[in-house]
Amino acid sequence: MTKRFNQYINSLKDKKIAVLGMGISNRPLVDFFMEKEIYPDLFDKNINDELTSQYYFPGKNILHFGEDYMSYVKGYDVIFKTPSMRPDLPELLDEQERGAIITSEMNEFLRFCPCKTFGITGSDGKSTTTTIIAKMLEAEGYKVWLGGNLGTPLFNCLPKIKEDHMAVLELSSFQLMTMEISPDVAVITNITPNHLDIHKDYEEYIEAKRNILRYQKANGKAVLNLDNKLTAKFYDEYDKEALGFCKGRSCVSCICYINDVVCKIDKMEKQTVLLETNKIRLPGIHNIENYMAACGAVMDDVTIKSMQKVAYEFKGVEHRREEVRTVNQRTFYNDSIASSPTRTKATLSTFKQKVILIAGGKDKKNDYSILAPDLCEKVNTLILTGQTAQAIDDALKEYLNKNGGKGPVIYRFDDFNEAVQFSYKISQPGDEILLSPASTSFDRFKNFEERGNRFKEIVEIL
Repeated sequence: MTKRFNQYINSLKDKKIAVLGMGISNRPLVDFFMEKEIYPDLFDKNINDELTSQYYFPGKNILHFGEDYMSYVKGYDVIFKTPSMRPDLPELLDEQERGAIITSEMNEFLRFCPCKTFGITGSDGKSTTTTIIAKMLEAEGYKVWLGGNLGTPLFNCLPKIKEDHMAVLELSSFQLMTMEISPDVAVITNITPNHLDIHKDYEEYIEAKRNILRYQKANGKAVLNLDNKLTAKFYDEYDKEALGFCKGRSCVSCICYINDVVCKIDKMEKQTVLLETNKIRLPGIHNIENYMAACGAVMDDVTIKSMQKVAYEFKGVEHRREEVRTVNQRTFYNDSIASSPTRTKATLSTFKQKVILIAGGKDKKNDYSILAPDLCEKVNTLILTGQTAQAIDDALKEYLNKNGGKGPVIYRFDDFNEAVQFSYKISQPGDEILLSPASTSFDRFKNFEERGNRFKEIVEIL
């Protein structure tokens, strides 16, 4: 444990601390505090007897569980909020005005992390890019700590992290929204409309993503997508070391995809080949973009040999176009991570033949019209389920009314299990069946992992 972090922990012992939300990211934080004999008051909207028995210490802390839990957030010195909680809630603003510090597990991790940090965000591709970066650093021989929105919360790991390690963090817009510290290397894969059910508007979402750059130190580095209008603008405005990546053209000081290779073109226009794209295991142009971003991020720390080892061997992350099983010559793919139309669009582009697509879930105010052409081109049967079924159906029919042509056959199911089972029932030998919902999972599941795992459970017993 560094001296500075030890001083911080000791300083908390005489503070009144609140932890808002007892989900995945905050439980390890609370466990760590209690190991250090710090007993924060805990708040959550869900009443949970298991949490009460585990975290309630009479005379040392108070637990407020239930729908009205925020009404008890009063008089605190430090408040750790859960990532998805909006920072402009009246109760938080009142506490902040009174002098409370509003922070988060991730913000404090970045404040005290002693090693180099890589932060990755974006509307699509951030989990895969984060994983690739971590694997490239591991291939080079570094001890890597993988966390943030992907993997394990890392605040309680700080005593074990050394200066010569590497920390790789996937950062969501919710985590970034209140961040006041940026990682040493910041990667933005792209920005398209997303999570508009929680963000006030698209502009707020964009500014949350920009926060990954806003607080970088003078030696900070950004890796930005030049093919995306918004991240290209960030590149133009960035006042530190920036490395762009793009496809189909040559750019100076850039990672480029041209002539079937990913290459680095330096300021003198010298080209260095990094990857041969026909050897990359992950299919699709979007994964070539993910590799360009990853190569740019690790350029100062990893050899080309290590980059190639990962690119030519890594088969992908669970729930991301994951090949589940082939049953009677029907192959099932789990792409439960696809919680937006752009993500499903990218996955569909990787298939050579038309697929049976299972889509739908919770609405986050996405524009499904951008997916309609791909549904016509890449899908022969569309099975819709969940809250967004009607919105996807409407977008497809509007596109066909305007443009003509033939769309996929559409079926609707209220029950997710029935939808998956029906996909097998109507399939023929040689068919590919894809779960790629283009919507979040929260209408029926806790998260996309639970949705993907349920899909796999159903497929395994077919």
